[in-house]
Amino acid sequence: MVSVNFNSKIKTRTPKLSYVWYKRVITTNGKNLAYDDIDVLTNLLKTELTTWDFWQQ
Repeated sequence: MVSVNFNSKIKTRTPKLSYVWYKRVITTNGKNLAYDDIDVLTNLLKTELTTWDFWQQ
């Protein structure tokens, strides 16, 4: 769910598409299990990346 950059000294972590999919499953209490709506998931990932704090991991 999270990609780790092992070439970085601080091992930067970045959420992957599966991260936002699983987050959506949790927030909907399992009512939304769709995985084929790539455009929606991609937009959710873009939004998540804007709020992701790369220094407080």
